[in-house]
Amino acid sequence: MSRTFFSIPPIFGISKSGIEKVGTLWEQKTAAVNAFTPADRDALPADTKNRLEVESFLQGFETLPFFTSALREYLPRLNYSFNWSGLEKFPLFKFADRASFRTGYTGNYKRTFKLNPGDTLALTTLQMVTYAFRPLIALDFGWDKVWGGKMNASVNYDTQTDWAADYSFNRITKRLATTFGITANFQKEGLSIPFLKLNLKNTFGATFTFSQTIASDLYYQFNDILTNPNGTSNGGITKTTYEPRISYDLNQQLSIEAFYHYERTIPAASGVLVPPTRLITAGFDIRLKVF
Repeated sequence: MSRTFFSIPPIFGISKSGIEKVGTLWEQKTAAVNAFTPADRDALPADTKNRLEVESFLQGFETLPFFTSALREYLPRLNYSFNWSGLEKFPLFKFADRASFRTGYTGNYKRTFKLNPGDTLALTTLQMVTYAFRPLIALDFGWDKVWGGKMNASVNYDTQTDWAADYSFNRITKRLATTFGITANFQKEGLSIPFLKLNLKNTFGATFTFSQTIASDLYYQFNDILTNPNGTSNGGITKTTYEPRISYDLNQQLSIEAFYHYERTIPAASGVLVPPTRLITAGFDIRLKVF
């Protein structure tokens, strides 16, 4: 079973949270039951060890410690989004007919546990906490008259941190991913072909997307968090994609589209090594509607 909740990012300084706090709480909680060494902690009963790990993880990443432990897991947390339009009125953005700024944050908490038939003991198998700024910064632009058509463009930067405690492998993993992206769209209606003396009531469109994601992975053991606060590298990837696409709608019945998609994945120099990959696809898409 799993439940999903929300939290606020720890950057606001409301309380000091993070992996080191998880390690501190784990040491304190296990010491309270006379488990003073890593060997003693590993010898704890399965239900006790699981409960202390779950509590340390949840409380360690909690940024609003205002709730009792009985309610902390079940109350929603703050998420937000902010949109500021009308930036074209400022000199810096006068090059566009429309300009706006966006930012948003989503926090997510998930716990998965198992309960065997006929058993009353529910053991947690997985906990996950996500801090995602999607986007952290995004700028949207629009032009009403470009080559006789309209154009829109967007530039965005996202960042997301995922913490996961997998109790099947007794480790905590961290993935930090940042993404930079650009999208642009152009559309023109009523294409004119002077040579053939044609003024067609059709639509020409062109889009372009580019994104690059850099992700890194680390892992921790509960007993070694305070002695290894930087974690152990488990690799990472850099993934780059771009795709230009052109469409031409002759009428409501016939449309033609061409595209080219390029995707490149490069592994990090450390951790689990995987070979780099490259994927290229291209083609045409013809849609004909017959009544």
